[in-house]
Amino acid sequence: MAIKKSSSNKLAATLQLLIILAILVAVNILGNYFFQRIDLTEDKRFSLSKPTKNLIKDLEDIVYIKVYLEGDFPADIKRLRDATKEILMEFKAYGGENFEYEFIDPTNFDDPNQKKQFLEALIEKGLIVVPVRSYDGDEYTEKTTVPGLIVNYKGREFPIIITEAQKAMSNEERVNSSISMLEYKMSNAIQKLKEDGFKTVAFSVDHGELENAELQSLADELSRFYFVKRVDLKKQIVLDPKEVEVLVIARPTQPFERPEKFVIDQYIMNGGKVMWFIDPLAAALDSIGGGKEFVTSNYNLNLEDQLFKYGARINDDLVQDAQCGYIPILVGYIEDEPQTTMDKWYFNPILNPQGNSPITKNLGLVYGQFVSSLDTVNQNPKVKKTVLLTTSKYSRYLRNPVQVSLDATKLNLTEEQLNKPYLPAAVLLEGEFTSVFKNRLFESMRTFLDSMNISVKEEGVETKMLVVSDGDLIRNEVRGDGSILPLGTDQFSGKRFSNKEFFVNALEYLVDNTGLMETRNKEFTLRLLDRGKVKEEKRKWQFINFVMPLLIVLWFGVMYNFIRKRKYAR
Repeated sequence: MAIKKSSSNKLAATLQLLIILAILVAVNILGNYFFQRIDLTEDKRFSLSKPTKNLIKDLEDIVYIKVYLEGDFPADIKRLRDATKEILMEFKAYGGENFEYEFIDPTNFDDPNQKKQFLEALIEKGLIVVPVRSYDGDEYTEKTTVPGLIVNYKGREFPIIITEAQKAMSNEERVNSSISMLEYKMSNAIQKLKEDGFKTVAFSVDHGELENAELQSLADELSRFYFVKRVDLKKQIVLDPKEVEVLVIARPTQPFERPEKFVIDQYIMNGGKVMWFIDPLAAALDSIGGGKEFVTSNYNLNLEDQLFKYGARINDDLVQDAQCGYIPILVGYIEDEPQTTMDKWYFNPILNPQGNSPITKNLGLVYGQFVSSLDTVNQNPKVKKTVLLTTSKYSRYLRNPVQVSLDATKLNLTEEQLNKPYLPAAVLLEGEFTSVFKNRLFESMRTFLDSMNISVKEEGVETKMLVVSDGDLIRNEVRGDGSILPLGTDQFSGKRFSNKEFFVNALEYLVDNTGLMETRNKEFTLRLLDRGKVKEEKRKWQFINFVMPLLIVLWFGVMYNFIRKRKYAR
């Protein structure tokens, strides 16, 4: 009987083992066909968006990413590095054999010259070198970091700087913001490298628009992944959205005639995207000259009815803002040497990003020059309007004509005077626009269009446009010797603002048909520890985390032996 029972137990155990093995094999086989990852975090920080998953799954070749964020760093940099590893692991999970990455220490050289050359090569590729200072007791150390990575695909490269640089943020907030942008930056780079041909961005000409030199900084940035050209609307009968993805109208100073307005209008009706950077008034610091003042005049661009029909109105005024730039003012001479002081220039407002748009997410301040106020109008319920840039809480507007004088630097404007807060300066319009020529075409024009076999659309398809009431927002400064200042650089203070980033973000949003731009809106909740409480309760939590587990294990061991002795003593 004992032998029979033993054989039965062995058979049951063998069957149980075989069943477990069969289940494991079945789970692995099913796992090859049904892939699923579970993210239990509240803000889904370890989950990729659907557009990103589709992008990674559809790779035709190997994406290889080199991350230059390896080494012994302070805690906040380590957190950024670890988060980068985690999201790269997610990319790898969906990309499989077509996705590879490695972490490299850019300072791991015995020879200082080799280290210098390597870092200089990374800077030439578009990355930045940032010194990180830390204190360990009384000991001060400074380490070199390269917070960036380079994406390689089919022989092409795309550099990514993974840190966000808003000065108003604490270190923890900056790192958190950087982590939330990782997915978008990497997926956007891969999307750019995957595209076979460049999309075309056209700048209009022959209406006194910004010169090539004034757009050079922006053109250099765009030329990496866009085909940039000039287009004369006076020589166009139609403008095809399939050939020109985005039309930029960059600070015109001469009026648009009816035929050019028609070309723009029908371009929009057929799905074209337009970026309007409009100055309604003639106003420039160079106009002051020796007289120390000038009076504004209207350019009369003949675009008011068109913009109004689409849903925006740029007002004939100039904004003054307490949050503004500075200009040098001559205060005297010392031995024939001019002496200057930097005074507030209320006519150059520093604009604030607004809303939850992917365009303004994690965007810094934007530098404006002689900005006008802007209103949205409810002409079309099918058009969604999103304000992107505004003045500060303490601002106002002055109606045209405005006397602009250097004496404005002597003003000490009060809160009561600056009583028009948050004046809009940029708005995004999305939807189905109505033609400004609806029921307004002359018979002669209809006859001409019919003879050219051109159909007229009075109601447009879904599209987007950007309207900005500052033409200089995309103009880079050109020095007397012909050298170019990077876009967004204040020529007097040397401070760098986010003008270029604003334009590029807006452009990316207009041309995005994949939904990748929405990943810019990811928000990771920052759960900071109470430093005061940590200091007070440090000993208690150390005891709970290190001593208590040992005591619990010891207690279970004693109780187990006690129960075992009692059981077998009987």
